[in-house]
Amino acid sequence: MDNSVYIVIGLLLGMLFALASTLLLLIPSMKPKTKSTLPIEILKQRIHEINAELQEVAQQLWIYGVEQEEENKKWRRIYRDFTSKTIDTLHSCWIGRNDDITAKATYDELVTGLKTIGIEEILPNVGEIINEDDDSISIRVIKGDTPFRVIKLVYPGYQLNSRHLKTKIILSPSVVEVIGQN
Repeated sequence: MDNSVYIVIGLLLGMLFALASTLLLLIPSMKPKTKSTLPIEILKQRIHEINAELQEVAQQLWIYGVEQEEENKKWRRIYRDFTSKTIDTLHSCWIGRNDDITAKATYDELVTGLKTIGIEEILPNVGEIINEDDDSISIRVIKGDTPFRVIKLVYPGYQLNSRHLKTKIILSPSVVEVIGQN
C-alpha cells in the first residue's frame, strides 16, 4: 500500500474516535436532571458530625498549644539557668584574673566563645561619665551627686547582640563604683 492510504485510514480512524468520544460526553448530559435531595434529618446529622470533628480539631490544637507553651517555658528556664551559671563563672574568673593565670585564661576563653554566639561584655571605662538610668550598669555610689564618674569596674556586664533581634538584651549589668560631684 501507498503511504497516502495509511494517512487516509489514520484520519478516518481518528475522526471515528473523536465522534465516539463526543457522543459519550453528550449522552449523559441529555438525560433529564433529577434533583437529589437529602432528608433534613440526614443534613442535620451531617452538620453535627462536622461540628464534632471541628471541636475535636480545636481541642487537639489547644492541647498542642499548651504543650508547646510548656516546652517553651522549659527552654526559657534552662536558658536562664545556663546564663546565670555562666555569668557567675565569668564574674568569679574576672575577680580572680589578676591573682590566678588559670582564672584569666578561663575568662578569656569563655568571653571568646560567648562572642561567637553574640554575647558581648559591657565594659565602662574608668573616668567615664555614666547615666544613672542606664540599665546596662549597676552603680555603687561612693559619694557625691550626678553626674557620676566611674572610678572602678567591679566586674563587667554581658549583653546578647543577636542578628535576629532588633534590641540588645542585658543578661547581667556591669557593676561599677562611681563618684559624683560634691
